[in-house]
Amino acid sequence: MKKSAGLFARLVVHDVTSAIAAVGGLLKNEWAAKGRILSITDMPIAATAIMHKCVLFTDNVKDFPMSEVRLYPLK
Repeated sequence: MKKSAGLFARLVVHDVTSAIAAVGGLLKNEWAAKGRILSITDMPIAATAIMHKCVLFTDNVKDFPMSEVRLYPLK
C-alpha cells in the first residue's frame, strides 16, 4: 500500500476547465463526422492530455484514436 501512495503523491492533477470541455466536445463531433462514436466521458480525458501535453496511460487505446494524444498502452 505504501508504494502506491508514493506513486499517487507524484501524479499531477488537472482540473476540467471550460476550455477542456470545449475541446472534448470538438473531438467528439470531429470523430462522429468520421463515423466513429466515442464516449463523452473519454473526450475530456483526451482533451486534457492534448492541452497539457501529457502521456495517457490506458488499456483502452482504441478509445483514443486522435493522433494528438500520446498513449502509453498498458496491454
